[in-house]
Amino acid sequence: MSTAMEKAAPNRDRERTQAESDMLKEIVRSNWHSKLEIIDKAGTKNLAAEMESHILNIADLVDALDYEVFCVPNIISHSKHMSKDEFGRYLRLMEAMAEGYSAIFGSDMAGLALIGISFKAKNATGVEKYHKLLTSRIESRANKYHFSIEKGKKHMDGIYLRMRSYERGFLRFFTRGKREKLAKKIDRGLDRMRRLNGKYDRLSAIYRNVTVRGGRGRD
Repeated sequence: MSTAMEKAAPNRDRERTQAESDMLKEIVRSNWHSKLEIIDKAGTKNLAAEMESHILNIADLVDALDYEVFCVPNIISHSKHMSKDEFGRYLRLMEAMAEGYSAIFGSDMAGLALIGISFKAKNATGVEKYHKLLTSRIESRANKYHFSIEKGKKHMDGIYLRMRSYERGFLRFFTRGKREKLAKKIDRGLDRMRRLNGKYDRLSAIYRNVTVRGGRGRD
């Protein structure tokens, strides 16, 4: 009997915690909904629906509740001075940066970055500045990997030429040790090139996603 009760206790605690979390989410959501309704009295901008869609789009990238608590009030405050199109553009840019920051630094750091950006960027032009800064940094890092890859290719080409020269004719009987050392260098070089290519491909994919996603909804 006591064992069954002990097993049931953690379940009740989890259920209570979940219920409290759901209640908090509902309070937060109801609060910002009412603020948007006041701003969009005529309902012509449909801002609440835009915000709902926006939160769904970033739910897998940052903590959605933290975002609603800390970022959404800032965005709502800024929305007073935006048209519907500019508001949509602002949200798309925030989604793009959420994707970029979370892919590079993780969801926690992405959330912190977006809190700061939502506070400082008061319109789409302002948030676009941070979007460009992020894409520039990603591109710069990708270019560094590309430079290292090209440099590595030239180095590998030189090693291959030396290897081939040692394999010609009777020289191959006297250069076995050198060829073995070169073979090991080639193996290490190939491993390094694979790692660099992997990092370059990853950053290139992030750059494309952040750039394309940030472009959606622009005028």
